[in-house]
Amino acid sequence: MEAACGARADSTIEDYEQRLVAADVAEWVLGQEADGGPPTPEEIVRHTIALIIADAFLSETGETVNNSNHADLAESGVRDAAEALAERPTLSVAGVTEAEFTQAIENGIEALRAIYEEAS
Repeated sequence: MEAACGARADSTIEDYEQRLVAADVAEWVLGQEADGGPPTPEEIVRHTIALIIADAFLSETGETVNNSNHADLAESGVRDAAEALAERPTLSVAGVTEAEFTQAIENGIEALRAIYEEAS
């Protein structure tokens, strides 16, 4: 576990963030398996997209969310919205492409920004 997820001298912030996402996804997959069965590859991809959307948006607006009266509810709402946004894109049947993955994340972040700006 340390070799896969631990800090390395040549590691970058991006590497660290990727390991965090990978750990979150692995934890989610194990939880799904405990609840009855492994998720499909598409479910894993969509969950990963949702995690990245939510984490990027929360990093971008972290101070505002953390300083709100109901920070835990605000973060939960962002994560729920990210899950819904991750269901929207059409993904290749043969497997998601890097372009589809990137586009889904960018579109999701933009949608959350629009929602946030409208609510402000």
